[in-house]
Order: sequence, then C-alpha cells, then structure tokens
Amino acid sequence: MSDRSKKKQNQEVSDSSTSNGNMSELIQKIQNIETAVNKNNASLRSTIKDLILEMKDEIESVERKIEVIESSLFDVLKENENLKTEIQEGPEGPGTLT
Repeated sequence: MSDRSKKKQNQEVSDSSTSNGNMSELIQKIQNIETAVNKNNASLRSTIKDLILEMKDEIESVERKIEVIESSLFDVLKENENLKTEIQEGPEGPGTLT
C-alpha cells in the first residue's frame, strides 16, 4: 500500500471517529436538555408564559402605532382630495378648467 493510500485511509478513519464523537456529544446534549425540561417543567412553563406576555405587550404596542399611522395616512389622503378638488374648481369656482 502506498503512502498516499495509507494517509487517505487514516484520514477516513479519523473523520469517522470525529463524526461519531460529534454525534455522541449531540446525543448527550439532547439528553441533558430532556432532563432539564423534565426536572424544571414548572420553571420552563413560567418562563414561556412570561415570554408570551412580553410578546403580547409588544404586539399591542405595534398595533397602536399602526393605528396612528393609518389615521395620519387617512388625513393626508383626505387633504389631497380636498386640494385636488380646489385645483379642479379653480379660483373662479367649479367648471372653469375643462
């Protein structure tokens, strides 16, 4: 067997053991997370509830901002319509520009 094929075979074995090591680390981390969730179920539930309430407050704040923007946009559109009507009517009243 040549040096090149020995190096390639050693690299493949090394890659395989690294992959297996990473996989076992991943499995261990998942098991740790499962254990933490099972032990701290009440704590986790409380944390999730608090997070959802915060998100709800943020959503309500964004909704209020959107309503204000919509109101402003409506006012601008109404103003534009009034100006358009004034321009079409001209200084002497309706029907002068045709």
